[in-house]
Amino acid sequence: MKKAGALFTALAVSMFVASVAIAEVVGAPLWNPTAAQVSRVEAIAKRPRHVKALSKYQRHYAGATVAGRKVIEGRWIEVDWSDPPTIGVAKIEPYAALPAVLDGGCSIVTVIYDVATDKIAMIECNGLA
Repeated sequence: MKKAGALFTALAVSMFVASVAIAEVVGAPLWNPTAAQVSRVEAIAKRPRHVKALSKYQRHYAGATVAGRKVIEGRWIEVDWSDPPTIGVAKIEPYAALPAVLDGGCSIVTVIYDVATDKIAMIECNGLA
């Protein structure tokens, strides 16, 4: 039972972080991460169990300041049918250009990186519709 409690706590924390990021990014100062920062995100991100290799995803990144902290939000989208040159490419773009997908399971992954702590604050697969 201890394991289930720890899992629930971890899920609650990640859901809280995600909801804070979503709620506070509206009107938050936006910025563009550097290629080096995006490389760091990808180097330290531990992919959830069902997430494929990064080379299978289009990867989109943008920066925002949430609750006074600079974060990089990434959206990884698995698109086997896409234009092959875009698969496996990391794109840095304005926050408003990040793809917004509400389901898709592990074919859509959201990652949030805290720049100050150099840690992944959240990484998770989308839900299923």
